[in-house]
Amino acid sequence: MISYIIKDNNDILGVYKNLNDAYDYIIFLNTYLRKKTNYNIINNIKIYKYKNNIIKDIFYINSKLKLITYDKDNVDDDDEELSEINIFIPNETEINNDNNDVNIDDLKERINLLEKLKDHEVLKLQDLKEDYINKEEKYIEEKIKIDNKKLKLKQEQEKWDSIKKKFEADKKLYCLFKQEIKDNIREEEDIPELFKDIYPIFEKMDNEGYLNTIQEINKYIELLNN
Repeated sequence: MISYIIKDNNDILGVYKNLNDAYDYIIFLNTYLRKKTNYNIINNIKIYKYKNNIIKDIFYINSKLKLITYDKDNVDDDDEELSEINIFIPNETEINNDNNDVNIDDLKERINLLEKLKDHEVLKLQDLKEDYINKEEKYIEEKIKIDNKKLKLKQEQEKWDSIKKKFEADKKLYCLFKQEIKDNIREEEDIPELFKDIYPIFEKMDNEGYLNTIQEINKYIELLNN
C-alpha cells in the first residue's frame, strides 16, 4: 500500500493516499497560517512516499509553491529522513475499521481551520465594507463642500458681472451728460433725477484721473459704497 505522510520536521501533519491531496492540504494550511501568523510552513515541510512501510520518495515545496522531488542522490543512506522505515502505516482495511478516530480527528481539524478561515474572511469583508462606507461618507462631505464653493463662486461672479454692467452703463451716461453740458445742450441741474447721485461719483473719478484706467471700476465701487 502507498501512503504519503506530511511532516513538519518531526511532527506528522497528515497521512494521504494521494500526492495531490497532500500537496493541496499543505498549500491550504500554509495560506491560512500566513494570513493569521505570517508563518511560512513550506520551508520545513516534506512529503514522504511510503510503500509497505519503506520510504520510496521524498517531496518538498519550493519558494514558488511547486512540488519538487527530493534529490536522494545527495543524501547518505544513513540520513535520518531516509532511514525512517519503522513508521507503521496501516493497510486500507485497518484505516477504515480500526483507526477511524484518526481520520475523524484530522477531518475535524481541517473543518476547524476552514471555519477559522471563513470567520477571518467574513471579518475582512466587514472591514472592507466599513472602510467603503467611511470613504463614501467622506466623499459626500467633500462633494458638498466643493458644490458650496462652486455655488459661492458662481454667485460672486454673477454679482461682479452685474456691477460691471451697471458701471459701463453709468459711464456711458456720464460721458453723454458731460458732453451735453460742455456743448451747452444741458445744464448740470437738468441731469435726470435717477442719475443725480451717480454723476458726482464719475465727476470725482474724472477729476482725480481714475476714469479710463484699470482702477476705474474699483474706485467706482468704493465711492458708490461710501
